[in-house]
Amino acid sequence: MPALSPAVIRDSPWWKEAAAIDVDPDLARLAAAPVRLDVEIPFRFDVDAVYTLRGPRQVGKSTLLKRAVASLLRDRRVPPRTVLYLDVEGAGISTVLRLRNVLTGYISWARTTNPNDRVHLLLDEVTGVKDWGSAVRALHREGQLSNATVIATGSNALDVARGGESAPGRRGEAEIGSPDWILMPLGFRDYLQAHVPDLTRKLPEVDSSQPARAYAAAQEIALHQDAILALLQRYLLTGGFPHATAAEQRTGRIEPGIYQIYRAAITGQMKRSGYRDGIFREIVAWAAANHLGKEFTWNGLAADTDIGTKDTARRYMEDAEKLFLWHILPRAHDALTPAPLFRSPKKLYPADPFSWHVLASWAGGDADPWPASLTRAADPTIRGELVESVVADHLIRGFAPFAFYHRSSQGEEEIDLVLHRAGVARRIEIKYRSRITKVHTNRLAKYGGGILATVDSLAYDAATEVAQIPVYALLAGYSEPITLFPARF
Repeated sequence: MPALSPAVIRDSPWWKEAAAIDVDPDLARLAAAPVRLDVEIPFRFDVDAVYTLRGPRQVGKSTLLKRAVASLLRDRRVPPRTVLYLDVEGAGISTVLRLRNVLTGYISWARTTNPNDRVHLLLDEVTGVKDWGSAVRALHREGQLSNATVIATGSNALDVARGGESAPGRRGEAEIGSPDWILMPLGFRDYLQAHVPDLTRKLPEVDSSQPARAYAAAQEIALHQDAILALLQRYLLTGGFPHATAAEQRTGRIEPGIYQIYRAAITGQMKRSGYRDGIFREIVAWAAANHLGKEFTWNGLAADTDIGTKDTARRYMEDAEKLFLWHILPRAHDALTPAPLFRSPKKLYPADPFSWHVLASWAGGDADPWPASLTRAADPTIRGELVESVVADHLIRGFAPFAFYHRSSQGEEEIDLVLHRAGVARRIEIKYRSRITKVHTNRLAKYGGGILATVDSLAYDAATEVAQIPVYALLAGYSEPITLFPARF
C-alpha cells in the first residue's frame, strides 16, 4: 500500500492541528488585502463529483481552494484528515502513476479510522501531469472515489478540460449541474464591487439584448459617472488580478516585482508547452504594434514576423489563448447566424489589461513597467485599443463560444461584436471616440438595432432601436457572471 508522501503531509497541516488553516499564508494574504472580492465557492461537497477549475496563473485559484478547506473545517466541521490539499506541481508529481499512488496512499490512510467518511481531494495545478484524468478514472473504477469529492485546478484550459472529460464516466452532473468552472481576473463590475460596494449595489443591469432598456439603465448609471470613470482609469492599469489591484490600492503604483511574478508565470507556461521565448516575444511585439482589435490572418502574422510558417504562428497564438492570455475572435458567417466563418481572418483581444501590460512591457524591454503602463494608457490610440479590448473581453467571457465579429466580404461594413444566446442576437459596435456619425449607427440599424459603445454619448433612437451608451456605463452595468462562471465549452 502506498504511504503518505512528505509533500502531501506538508500541504495539509490541518491534519496535525485543525487550527493550522487559520494561519494559512494564502488566506492571510487575502485577509490583509486592501481590496478584495470573495467570490462564492461554487462546489458542493455532499455529493460524489469531479470538478475542474481553470483560469490564468496568479488569479486566485489556490486561494479559492484554501477558502474551500476553511469552509469544510470551520463551517461543515468535517474531520480534518478527510480534507486533502495537494499542490501537484509544487510536489514534483509529474506522472500518472505517481499521482495515483499519492492519492491511493492518502485515501487509504484517511479512511483507516472511519471507512465511511467522505474525503475531499483538492488537487491544485494538476495539469503538469499529462493525462491526469486517467489516474482519477482508475481510482473511480476501483471504488476509491465512492463518497468522495474531487476538485482539480489548472492554468491550461484544454489540459484541464481534457482531464475532466477523461476522469470518471459519472462526474455528478445530475446533482451539481456544472462540473467545470472558470476563474478569471475580476470583471469591471466586480472590480467596482470590491472598491465601492455601496455604489455598485445601486447600479442597474445593462441588458445588451434590449437597447431601450439598456439606455434607461445607462441613464441611471450616468449619475455616478465621475466615480465610475475614475475607477475605470485604474482598471485599465491593474485589470482584475489580485496582486496588481492590491499593490495599486496600497501605494498608487505597481512595483516591478509584481510584473515579474506574472511575467514569469506566463513565460514559464509557454516554455513548459515547448515554445521558445524569442518567438513568443516577437508575437507579442507584433500584437502591441497596433494589431489589437484589427483583423489578421495566420499567413499575415507569419509574413510580418520571423516565425516562419502560418502553422507555427497559429500554434503559438492558439496555445497562448488556452493559457487565458488573449481571445482570438472569429468572424461570423454573417451578422445574423450564430456560426463562425472558418478559414476567415480573426481578431485579437487581450483577456485582461494588466496581463497585457505585463506582456507589452516584456516585449518592449521596459525596466520599470509601471511608467510604461501609464504611457500606454495615456496614448489616445493605445487607450482606445485597451478600452475596446476590455469591452470585447467581458462580452466574449459572457457569450463564448457564440461570440463573433461581422465583416462583409468586401469590407464595406463591420460590427465589432455579434453575440448569440437562446435565439437572441446582440450586436455591439465600439467607437471610443468623441465624434459619432450616422455610418456607425446605420450598421446596427440595418440588422435591427443594437448598442453603440461610446466615450460619453448617451442617446436612443426608437426608430432604429440603436442605443448610444458610454463604455463606462456598459461595463459597470454588465452583470453577467464573468469572474467565476461555469465553462460553456
